[in-house]
Amino acid sequence: MVNYGNSIYELIITNKRLLLYARRGLIFKKDDLIAMKISDIQNIMYREEGLISKKGVLLIDLLNRRISLYGRAKDMKAAYQNIMSRWG
Repeated sequence: MVNYGNSIYELIITNKRLLLYARRGLIFKKDDLIAMKISDIQNIMYREEGLISKKGVLLIDLLNRRISLYGRAKDMKAAYQNIMSRWG
């Protein structure tokens, strides 16, 4: 699970895309999906914040914007390594 903006998403990494997926709504369910092409990634950085409870931060520069994903340090580091293996 990652935080993007003010929402929580599941991060799905495929060979061609990064997908942020969430199922929203209590009664009337709807899917919330954000897709980014891995080929559009210009730069990717990983860092950790916090002293006691570490938070991992992925900064991804795309062709036209920068996105920041936050989550548990262990999960974000694994996501970074997975993206790097597919991007490079």
